[in-house]
Amino acid sequence: MKALDFKWTSDIGSAFLLTGSDGYWKDYVINVIINSVANGAFGYNYRVYNELKSIEEALEAFSSVGFFGESSIVVISNYGVKKSGAKSEAKLSAKEVELWHEVIASLSPELILIVVDSNLPKEIAQNFFEVDCSKLEGVALKDHVSSLATPKKIEPRALDILIEYCNRDMLLIANEVKKLSAYAGGKNILTVEMVETLVANNIENEMFELSNAIADKNKIKATKLFDKFVSKGISYSLMLGMLVNQYRRLLHCALSKKSDNDLAESLGIKPYAVKRSRETATKYGKATLKSILDSLVDAEFAFKSGVMVEETAVRTAFAKLISK
Repeated sequence: MKALDFKWTSDIGSAFLLTGSDGYWKDYVINVIINSVANGAFGYNYRVYNELKSIEEALEAFSSVGFFGESSIVVISNYGVKKSGAKSEAKLSAKEVELWHEVIASLSPELILIVVDSNLPKEIAQNFFEVDCSKLEGVALKDHVSSLATPKKIEPRALDILIEYCNRDMLLIANEVKKLSAYAGGKNILTVEMVETLVANNIENEMFELSNAIADKNKIKATKLFDKFVSKGISYSLMLGMLVNQYRRLLHCALSKKSDNDLAESLGIKPYAVKRSRETATKYGKATLKSILDSLVDAEFAFKSGVMVEETAVRTAFAKLISK
């Protein structure tokens, strides 16, 4: 079940496994459970255990009721996760498996277990109700963001820009919607101008960091930043488009004799962005920037014309960039 659709009822059990990487949706599901259990009528015990070496370290939470007989919610995070980041299934001893089954058997509508950011073996995980806390996509994402702004409305283009600038990170988006709504005051529409004025373009900032690392010939940092884009799920075609735009801007800033303010107006960006771009452009030289831009445009044409698949085209272009 997707986190957006999650509703707690006693008939779905009391053991929940939250998967996916979006912290906003993990918090959302935990809050749904807390609000459903507490229901405004009685308290609850909320206990968090992080990076347990064994479930035995948390057994007392499942062997006693909460204070004054109130309900208990136990959260276990980072269980069975290897520091190396390996994704292989966790292997437990027979005793550890037995303890897990005892814990699960002890649960009830008054004693709830939530496991997050953890690596449980299948024999244990199958006893949990799984909630997918991955990032929303497409229409579902737009609808949810629009609902956060209610009673105000977001212009369609403003909505697209907001999502793009925040890289679909719902925690960032939710914070920006609050900021935009406060800024709008009595106005009922959140506009493109408001978004571009108030919301930082996180992807653009990271792309600027990448071009700086390449200019400084810091291959390790550049590769880490590139891999970060990939891990965030940004498409290769979007990455290449951003690289083309970034180096086109750098070339404009290197060639233009206009003031920062005038060039910013021409390019549709802020004067500070022009200033930063000019500083970075000096690390390359005009001829090098032109050569890089030509290479990136050729790579874009290569996958659009079917000569290369887009991943190969982008990785090849990136390899050339860090080799210069």
